[in-house]
Amino acid sequence: MRHLIVATTVLLVSGASAVAGDWWTNFWTDWHRNNAWMEPFVYPDRASVCNFNQLQITKGWQLQNTLGDPHFEADNARLSPTGLNKLRWILTQNPAQARNVFVQRGLSDEITTKRLAVVQQAAAELARGPFADVLVSDTPMPTTPSESVVINNAWLTAYMQGIPKPSPKAFTGDSGGGGGSGSGGQ
Repeated sequence: MRHLIVATTVLLVSGASAVAGDWWTNFWTDWHRNNAWMEPFVYPDRASVCNFNQLQITKGWQLQNTLGDPHFEADNARLSPTGLNKLRWILTQNPAQARNVFVQRGLSDEITTKRLAVVQQAAAELARGPFADVLVSDTPMPTTPSESVVINNAWLTAYMQGIPKPSPKAFTGDSGGGGGSGSGGQ
């Protein structure tokens, strides 16, 4: 019986010291963590904002450099004059890091492959310097329906007609109020 009590006491003491050591370590770990609060989390937060902005910039360049349906002839065998001008602009006027060309995915893989080949050939003829990547884009081109343009144009025309025409009298300085230049008449 005495051995049982001694063994139990030894186990309890060794377990208590292990728990006490863990508790003391955890106490100081928590203390340091609380005193450094916010500093370890500031840099990942800042990086997430910068990464978000860079993602938006990259997406904007992708939309700007996308060639879609209006940039190809009806049979997709050639670039239209508009498409050729846009490709020339992308390859010569954009900053060097933003000269990737994106081709909007067609209705079938065959159309997409044909468009890629046409753009790669035209880019090879136009490129000065490093060859630009020609990539497929699933992002639709930003367009405006013609009905919206007509409605907005009619609204703008009506608005502009409602603005009174300026009269020459307004610019002569003689508004009839008798104001002056501020000299006080001396």
